[in-house]
Amino acid sequence: MPDQIHPMSAIFISYRREDNPDAAGRIYDRLKSHFGESNVFFDIDSIPPGVDFRIYISNFVSKCDALVVIIGEKWLATGTNGKSRLEDTSDFVRIEIETALNRNIPVIPVPVRNAKLPSENELPDTLIDFCYRNAFEVRSGTSFEGHIQRLIRGIEASIGRKKRILWKAIVVFFLVFVSTASIWILSNNSSNDGSNTEPLKKIKIRVSQAAPDVAKGERASIYIKATDANRKVIEDATVIISAGGGKFLKDENTKYDPQSRQHGPYSIAGKTNNAGVFTAWWVCNPCAKSYGMSFTISKDGYEDKTGELAVRIR
Repeated sequence: MPDQIHPMSAIFISYRREDNPDAAGRIYDRLKSHFGESNVFFDIDSIPPGVDFRIYISNFVSKCDALVVIIGEKWLATGTNGKSRLEDTSDFVRIEIETALNRNIPVIPVPVRNAKLPSENELPDTLIDFCYRNAFEVRSGTSFEGHIQRLIRGIEASIGRKKRILWKAIVVFFLVFVSTASIWILSNNSSNDGSNTEPLKKIKIRVSQAAPDVAKGERASIYIKATDANRKVIEDATVIISAGGGKFLKDENTKYDPQSRQHGPYSIAGKTNNAGVFTAWWVCNPCAKSYGMSFTISKDGYEDKTGELAVRIR
């Protein structure tokens, strides 16, 4: 009976069929024995006719918890045009890795036999992050058993870390929701108990950019200014911003290490200053193509103001 440590985890094995298929098959056998056959995907059996295979593969990989990339001596082989097959945007392996990197799915390079991890100048720009992922070599001979056990432990650690990050995001979202709901309930209670008969005033906001356009690892400035209908600034208003990924920095003086793979916090809160302005700094690495953000501004005597922002990654 297989040892199913993570019965709900899906592991996708990416490899080239003409590049050490025996090594890939042997690794697959050991992984399915440990994690369970239904949790390890070795080949996409068939792509329906008329379907864009790029979208099909991307959707398939996006459902997995970890991508194991087996690298043999022919992994960087050239195509009929004399260029590396990875330069072809329709290359299956490239699509698989790009999808995992863009969705923050753990990507684990596995060099086999005499192969080595590719260098940065051997990869297209969209795959450069791949050469900085921690590799787990699996060599043949007497080293195989020790290497495969180390790979299994690495996969378990990556899946566990991914799920912890997901739970943190869920918790942060829940806390932001509860906080916003509490403010709304308190605001409604105060307006219904007769202590404040004046109608709530509206908050007007202005942002620096509707969709900041930044590079990977570059700080995006999220600027929000709150005023009333007469353009009078609103001081000391509570601002809560939450994002689907990346991380907010504590202040303008916080340094960001582009090699870091630490994510979060996914939300930040604070008060507008005497100019009615609240500023936050946000970065991501690795990045998807864009991130959505939501914000709430609240102040006694004013209706809560909510909105959305987007950050594009170039």
